[in-house]
Amino acid sequence: MDYCNKVSMEFAFGIRPILFISLVFVSLGVSNETFTQPTLSISKLQGGRTLRFSRSESEGCSYTLSSSDKRKKVLQGKGILIAEGLPQESIATNLPRIRQGTKQSSNLFFVLTELCSELTTNSKAVAVRLKGKARGKSLRKFLSKISRTITESAPSIQLTRVFSDISFSAPVDLAHARDSRLFVVEQGGTISVFDSDTASTKRVFLDLTDVTAASGEMGLFSIAFHPSYASNGFFFVHYTDKNSSETVVERYQVDPSDENQALKASAVEFLRLSQPFANHNGGEMEFGPDGYLYLSLGDGGSGGDPLGNGQDRTTLLGSILRIDVDETSSGKQYSIPPSNPFFENTGGFREEIFAYGARNIWKFSFDAVTGTLWAADVGQGSREEVNTVTNGANLGWNITEGDLCFNPPTDCEMSGLTAPVLDYGRSDGKSITGGFVYRGSKIPGLVGYYVFADFLGGDSAGGVVWAFPITDSSPEKQTLDSRKLFISAFGQDFNNELYVLTFNDGAVYRIDPVD
Repeated sequence: MDYCNKVSMEFAFGIRPILFISLVFVSLGVSNETFTQPTLSISKLQGGRTLRFSRSESEGCSYTLSSSDKRKKVLQGKGILIAEGLPQESIATNLPRIRQGTKQSSNLFFVLTELCSELTTNSKAVAVRLKGKARGKSLRKFLSKISRTITESAPSIQLTRVFSDISFSAPVDLAHARDSRLFVVEQGGTISVFDSDTASTKRVFLDLTDVTAASGEMGLFSIAFHPSYASNGFFFVHYTDKNSSETVVERYQVDPSDENQALKASAVEFLRLSQPFANHNGGEMEFGPDGYLYLSLGDGGSGGDPLGNGQDRTTLLGSILRIDVDETSSGKQYSIPPSNPFFENTGGFREEIFAYGARNIWKFSFDAVTGTLWAADVGQGSREEVNTVTNGANLGWNITEGDLCFNPPTDCEMSGLTAPVLDYGRSDGKSITGGFVYRGSKIPGLVGYYVFADFLGGDSAGGVVWAFPITDSSPEKQTLDSRKLFISAFGQDFNNELYVLTFNDGAVYRIDPVD
């Protein structure tokens, strides 16, 4: 949750090229069945512009192509109908021409509607832009090389406020204890428990306000229930000590006589770590499918990683840790899994490290089906990024920020670094909020999408809910809900349905299908 230093960031603007063609189609509402993605390519230009549509290993698909010189017009369905009922391996001809030989910009916008087995999908408005004195010959050569993929796109969703009679103070986590109950964590130090998301009253499960407090990027961050919680009643919390500003991970136990009340006196400290600065504390904590506890720690704070912690494997800072909380070793309350990348190393590296090179991973999660670890790392001043994290991965900070060089600013050595799955710049957001791969049942079209957001958004007025299909090798984020919200976290219930937590209204929302 690295938002304090982002509000006043300056923006960088790119230079528009003389010729720019954008043919990125994103269809809406695709089902979960496995399919080969269709392609759209320009095949030839004789006798008018032509577009070829093809889709292998697919049956019963047809296409309707519309165009207009105005984006809004074509989106409203008032564009020019170019072709209708196109089968596979078909060509649309006589597309509107782009005006050539002018200093002014000319634009054409296209929308492709695809019908496959009674499932209709629509592309976004796709702009084809010509700027400057481009000649027909060079334009034809350029267009002939264009071939892009129509990727599956997320369905429409709506945010339904739950706990409607309750306002939370800085909610930062929502979790379940492998049953129907929900637990909401507030940054100031309280954890509340609810029988369901229709509950109208708050019951405090654990109060830690005497040891932590919401202050900037410090406070209580997350809760993680032991895989055997039903039998041992153990859960873990991750917070910063309000007196020393140290990172603390503790284990607590539920009251055997009251499942909705934790035993405050049962606290056992598992980790305490000094922090050189007040920001970049990380804060996420989850049990992985392997039964080990994973937790994130930021690079120690300030800006630009002045201590070099991101690439320093002799410190726990700037890393995702993995520990075995069911065994002890070397005077610790935990042991090191032998499969950790630096287990019993001779270089002085911390054996707890699972992956390193992180700036400030505020939220990460495991895919409930594949077990893949997805982590969102908050950027410095240029890029926000989403990563899939593997054993021993170097996520790049502070050599890189997203897919850009940071230190040095150019010609940095990227070999051996794990590139982000997706990153974005300051115009879209300034503080990424990681989410989950959706594996619920209420919204079939959203299954297999990574859902996330940005706390501030590009204008610092709040972010929107985004998603992208995890099967896409070059994903583009798609807007699920466009309202401006200061989204601090996502949560997941026992049925893998997703929730959104916000600071601006202290609310919890459930992600639902559109009625």
